[in-house]
Amino acid sequence: MTMHNVLASLGLLFVLLGQPAQGTIITLTGGDPGEGYNPLPGLAYAYNINGPTYTIQSIPFVNWNVSGTPPAGLSITGSFGSFGFSAPAMGPDPSDIALANVLSSVVYDNSSFTLTLGNLIAGKSYQVDLFVWSPNDRGEDFTFNSGAIDNFTAVNNTAYDVQEFVPADGSGAITVTLTGAGNPVISGFSVTSVPEPSTVLLFVAGGLLLCAKRWR
Repeated sequence: MTMHNVLASLGLLFVLLGQPAQGTIITLTGGDPGEGYNPLPGLAYAYNINGPTYTIQSIPFVNWNVSGTPPAGLSITGSFGSFGFSAPAMGPDPSDIALANVLSSVVYDNSSFTLTLGNLIAGKSYQVDLFVWSPNDRGEDFTFNSGAIDNFTAVNNTAYDVQEFVPADGSGAITVTLTGAGNPVISGFSVTSVPEPSTVLLFVAGGLLLCAKRWR
């Protein structure tokens, strides 16, 4: 375990202990671990919007054709359209290629749309990772369950992971609203469960112990 892992776990622990969650905009340089996308072990589900199923870091991003019947508990509302881009270059490894292909299919709206992530456990916290990529600049705001808002401008030909830690509401859902004057877009997403604080605390304590032994 590296000190980076320990610090990341400490940050997660602060979120679990009730500190304000801060959304993170992560630049994606590839699909492998350490290249931007770092899901937690407990997968709830992951979907590739309007594209075939691809596997990134052993996580299958299952096809979701938004013009058809949505998966159980999931929905997209708004006057949205979809289109495909040429896949951005991410690297030669299988997860790099898979991420590039997930990024190449996009759903968008002229001003806003809402993504409902259901079939979750009410009150439990989850890590939500939303993939965004566009061949041109566009501004987007992301609202998670009426809470944290991430404001950023997606720079042309740059891939992002919009990451947030969010507790599911009383109905077991997380509602994500995307707004922006520049046609808000999303390519795919994953939802992974956040471990209990006691588990994270043990993980941090073990990591600090290992690091202390290495420093001796």
